[in-house]
Amino acid sequence: IDTKLGARANMFCSPFFQLALDGKSEENQGEVLVGTLGWTGNFSFVFEVDNKNELRVISGINPYASEYSLKPNEIFRTPDFYFTYSFKGKGQASRNFHDWARKYQVKDGNQTRMTLLNNWEATYFDFDEAKLVKLMDDAVELGVDMFLLDDGWFANKYPRSGDHQGLGDWDETADKLPHGIGYLTEADQRKKV
Repeated sequence: IDTKLGARANMFCSPFFQLALDGKSEENQGEVLVGTLGWTGNFSFVFEVDNKNELRVISGINPYASEYSLKPNEIFRTPDFYFTYSFKGKGQASRNFHDWARKYQVKDGNQTRMTLLNNWEATYFDFDEAKLVKLMDDAVELGVDMFLLDDGWFANKYPRSGDHQGLGDWDETADKLPHGIGYLTEADQRKKV
Protein backbone atom coordinates (compact mmCIF):
# COMPACT_ATOMS: atom_id res chain seq x y z
CA ILE A 1 0.00 0.00 0.00
CA ASP A 2 1.52 3.32 -0.94
CA THR A 3 0.97 6.81 -2.22
CA LYS A 4 3.09 9.22 -4.19
CA LEU A 5 0.91 12.31 -3.77
CA GLY A 6 3.62 14.38 -2.14
CA ALA A 7 2.73 16.29 1.00
CA ARG A 8 -0.86 15.11 1.37
CA ALA A 9 -2.95 12.00 1.68
CA ASN A 10 -6.50 11.66 0.38
CA MET A 11 -9.63 9.88 1.49
CA PHE A 12 -9.04 7.01 -0.94
CA CYS A 13 -5.49 6.31 0.19
CA SER A 14 -4.79 7.17 3.80
CA PRO A 15 -1.74 5.92 5.73
CA PHE A 16 -3.68 3.08 7.37
CA PHE A 17 -4.02 -0.69 7.15
CA GLN A 18 -6.06 -3.41 8.81
CA LEU A 19 -5.06 -7.07 8.63
CA ALA A 20 -7.12 -10.06 9.72
CA LEU A 21 -4.72 -12.64 11.13
CA ASP A 22 -6.96 -15.70 11.57
CA GLY A 23 -9.42 -15.57 8.69
CA LYS A 24 -12.11 -13.01 8.04
CA SER A 25 -12.40 -10.54 10.88
CA GLU A 26 -15.74 -9.28 12.09
CA GLU A 27 -16.75 -6.31 14.20
CA ASN A 28 -16.56 -8.29 17.46
CA GLN A 29 -14.46 -11.34 16.67
CA GLY A 30 -11.20 -12.28 15.01
CA GLU A 31 -7.55 -11.36 15.38
CA VAL A 32 -6.80 -7.98 13.85
CA LEU A 33 -3.64 -5.91 13.45
CA VAL A 34 -4.26 -2.25 12.61
CA GLY A 35 -1.58 0.32 11.86
CA THR A 36 -1.21 3.90 10.75
CA LEU A 37 1.48 6.53 10.34
CA GLY A 38 1.61 9.95 11.96
CA TRP A 39 2.30 11.35 8.50
CA THR A 40 0.26 12.62 5.56
CA GLY A 41 2.92 12.70 2.85
CA ASN A 42 4.21 9.94 0.58
CA PHE A 43 3.96 6.70 2.52
CA SER A 44 4.48 2.99 2.03
CA PHE A 45 3.40 -0.17 3.82
CA VAL A 46 5.05 -3.42 2.73
CA PHE A 47 3.87 -6.78 4.11
CA GLU A 48 6.13 -9.83 3.94
CA VAL A 49 5.45 -13.35 5.18
CA ASP A 50 8.58 -15.46 5.62
CA ASN A 51 9.06 -19.23 5.32
CA LYS A 52 8.04 -19.63 8.99
CA ASN A 53 4.73 -17.89 8.20
CA GLU A 54 5.74 -14.85 10.26
CA LEU A 55 4.50 -11.46 9.16
CA ARG A 56 6.83 -8.50 8.76
CA VAL A 57 5.37 -5.01 8.32
CA ILE A 58 7.65 -2.33 6.88
CA SER A 59 6.14 1.12 7.17
CA GLY A 60 7.28 4.67 6.64
CA ILE A 61 7.94 7.36 4.11
CA ASN A 62 7.71 6.21 0.52
CA PRO A 63 11.24 6.59 -0.87
CA TYR A 64 9.82 7.74 -4.22
CA ALA A 65 10.67 11.45 -4.64
CA SER A 66 11.43 11.69 -0.94
CA GLU A 67 15.13 12.44 -0.78
CA TYR A 68 16.35 14.62 2.06
CA SER A 69 19.82 16.15 2.25
CA LEU A 70 20.91 16.70 5.82
CA LYS A 71 23.61 19.03 7.03
CA PRO A 72 26.14 17.64 9.52
CA ASN A 73 24.44 16.95 12.88
CA GLU A 74 21.02 17.79 11.44
CA ILE A 75 18.28 15.40 12.53
CA PHE A 76 15.50 14.07 10.37
CA ARG A 77 12.71 12.38 12.28
CA THR A 78 10.83 9.67 10.46
CA PRO A 79 7.07 9.38 10.97
CA ASP A 80 5.75 7.61 14.03
CA PHE A 81 4.14 4.23 13.38
CA TYR A 82 1.12 3.49 15.55
CA PHE A 83 -0.40 0.05 15.72
CA THR A 84 -2.71 -2.04 17.82
CA TYR A 85 -3.73 -5.68 18.09
CA SER A 86 -7.14 -7.04 18.92
CA PHE A 87 -8.38 -10.58 19.39
CA LYS A 88 -11.94 -9.24 19.67
CA GLY A 89 -12.36 -8.01 16.10
CA LYS A 90 -12.17 -4.71 14.23
CA GLY A 91 -14.35 -2.84 16.69
CA GLN A 92 -11.95 -3.42 19.58
CA ALA A 93 -9.00 -2.35 17.43
CA SER A 94 -10.81 0.89 16.63
CA ARG A 95 -11.63 1.44 20.31
CA ASN A 96 -7.97 0.80 21.20
CA PHE A 97 -6.94 3.66 18.91
CA HIS A 98 -9.67 5.92 20.29
CA ASP A 99 -8.58 5.20 23.86
CA TRP A 100 -4.94 5.86 22.97
CA ALA A 101 -5.76 9.12 21.18
CA ARG A 102 -7.87 10.40 24.07
CA LYS A 103 -5.15 9.51 26.56
CA TYR A 104 -2.04 10.69 24.68
CA GLN A 105 -2.95 12.93 21.72
CA VAL A 106 -6.10 14.94 22.39
CA LYS A 107 -5.91 17.74 24.96
CA ASP A 108 -8.21 16.82 27.85
CA GLY A 109 -9.22 13.82 25.77
CA ASN A 110 -11.21 12.07 28.47
CA GLN A 111 -13.20 15.15 29.45
CA THR A 112 -16.79 15.70 28.36
CA ARG A 113 -16.86 17.53 25.03
CA MET A 114 -19.30 20.14 23.87
CA THR A 115 -21.58 19.06 21.03
CA LEU A 116 -21.86 20.96 17.77
CA LEU A 117 -24.56 21.13 15.11
CA ASN A 118 -23.21 22.11 11.69
CA ASN A 119 -25.97 23.16 9.29
CA TRP A 120 -24.21 21.78 6.19
CA GLU A 121 -25.73 18.30 5.92
CA ALA A 122 -29.18 19.61 6.82
CA THR A 123 -29.25 22.51 4.35
CA TYR A 124 -26.23 22.50 2.04
CA PHE A 125 -26.55 25.88 0.26
CA ASP A 126 -30.35 25.97 0.58
CA PHE A 127 -31.11 27.97 3.73
CA ASP A 128 -32.47 31.24 5.03
CA GLU A 129 -32.83 32.77 8.48
CA ALA A 130 -36.03 30.85 9.24
CA LYS A 131 -34.46 27.46 8.41
CA LEU A 132 -31.39 28.24 10.48
CA VAL A 133 -33.40 29.40 13.49
CA LYS A 134 -35.48 26.19 13.22
CA LEU A 135 -32.25 24.16 13.24
CA MET A 136 -31.16 26.05 16.35
CA ASP A 137 -34.51 25.22 17.99
CA ASP A 138 -33.98 21.55 17.16
CA ALA A 139 -30.43 21.77 18.50
CA VAL A 140 -31.71 23.14 21.81
CA GLU A 141 -34.24 20.31 22.03
CA LEU A 142 -31.45 17.76 21.48
CA GLY A 143 -29.19 19.39 24.06
CA VAL A 144 -26.60 20.57 21.53
CA ASP A 145 -24.13 23.15 22.87
CA MET A 146 -23.00 25.01 19.73
CA PHE A 147 -24.28 25.85 16.25
CA LEU A 148 -21.99 26.28 13.25
CA LEU A 149 -23.12 28.14 10.14
CA ASP A 150 -21.22 26.53 7.29
CA ASP A 151 -20.74 27.42 3.63
CA GLY A 152 -23.09 29.60 1.58
CA TRP A 153 -23.69 32.58 3.88
CA PHE A 154 -21.45 35.10 2.13
CA ALA A 155 -21.12 37.22 -1.02
CA ASN A 156 -23.71 39.46 -2.64
CA LYS A 157 -22.35 40.26 -6.07
CA TYR A 158 -21.50 36.61 -6.72
CA PRO A 159 -23.39 34.69 -4.01
CA ARG A 160 -22.10 31.29 -3.01
CA SER A 161 -25.14 29.15 -3.80
CA GLY A 162 -23.26 26.13 -5.12
CA ASP A 163 -19.81 24.61 -5.00
CA HIS A 164 -18.86 26.01 -8.41
CA GLN A 165 -18.99 29.63 -7.28
CA GLY A 166 -16.13 31.50 -5.66
CA LEU A 167 -15.62 31.82 -1.96
CA GLY A 168 -17.00 35.33 -1.77
CA ASP A 169 -16.23 38.56 -0.06
CA TRP A 170 -17.20 37.58 3.50
CA ASP A 171 -20.22 39.92 3.48
CA GLU A 172 -23.47 38.25 4.52
CA THR A 173 -25.66 37.30 1.57
CA ALA A 174 -28.64 39.66 1.86
CA ASP A 175 -30.99 37.19 0.12
CA LYS A 176 -30.37 34.48 2.73
CA LEU A 177 -29.54 36.58 5.78
CA PRO A 178 -31.32 39.94 5.43
CA HIS A 179 -30.71 40.75 9.10
CA GLY A 180 -27.06 39.62 9.03
CA ILE A 181 -25.14 37.16 11.14
CA GLY A 182 -25.75 39.33 14.20
CA TYR A 183 -29.42 38.29 14.06
CA LEU A 184 -28.42 34.61 14.20
CA THR A 185 -25.95 35.30 17.00
CA GLU A 186 -28.70 36.95 19.03
CA ALA A 187 -31.02 34.00 18.33
CA ASP A 188 -28.24 31.64 19.47
CA GLN A 189 -27.71 33.58 22.67
CA ARG A 190 -31.44 33.66 23.46
CA LYS A 191 -31.56 29.89 23.03
CA LYS A 192 -28.33 29.45 25.00
CA VAL A 193 -26.63 27.62 22.12
